[in-house]
Amino acid sequence: GVERERYWFPQITVDEAGRTDTDWIEGFREVFFRAVEDRLRSTMPVAALLSGGLDSSGITAVAAQVLAGKGKRLNAISAVAPADAPTGTIDERYFIDQFLGYENIDISYTTSNGLGPFDDVERLILSSESLWITSRHYQYTALTEAARSLGCRVILDGIGGELGPTSKVQGYLAELLRHGRWVGLLRELKRRNERTGASVITGLTHNAIRPNLPRALRRWMDRRSGSGVWSKLANHPFRREFVEGNL
Repeated sequence: GVERERYWFPQITVDEAGRTDTDWIEGFREVFFRAVEDRLRSTMPVAALLSGGLDSSGITAVAAQVLAGKGKRLNAISAVAPADAPTGTIDERYFIDQFLGYENIDISYTTSNGLGPFDDVERLILSSESLWITSRHYQYTALTEAARSLGCRVILDGIGGELGPTSKVQGYLAELLRHGRWVGLLRELKRRNERTGASVITGLTHNAIRPNLPRALRRWMDRRSGSGVWSKLANHPFRREFVEGNL
């Protein structure tokens, strides 16, 4: 037969009484530095993928400081548009270049000139460890090739950071409504309004009420309003007939 037994569950032991914002910031800083340092244990050079976003920038800055204390340098590798890219092409070089002159960081720029999401697909599918494959896989290939050329065996990446401290907490407002936490819901909507200018009513309608509606009703509303999947993909590079013919 089958026996089910709970052998572990998380213990919430943090005492919030008397803690200030500074206390929480310092607490997070301590955990963040320790988490990054634990991933730097390597006899070989270390690389960090630097996109200029908040997550990768935070990890890169911390890794550089930790390695400096060990007498080692950090290799930051960034994907940018090629020099002959069409006029108006926008990449994240401006944000990446904020690290130029930052202590203990050497930045390498990579490009994927002439490559795209359909290149090397067969090898990609055979070697993939999951069903989820990013359309930017060719850029990651260029980044890892750059890391290998530098002799790096450890690569730090900020991907997934939005699931933690920089999360957009998708679904949180709907959860507050579903559990009847009206005060908390109103507080979050007001803060959202102060930060982004988004209407409280719009936030309540689209981010709290709508996700709690039955799926069939949401689909009917999309059809009525014209806000279905194709309207959201108005600027998608693939033609509708191509996608529907290959599903």
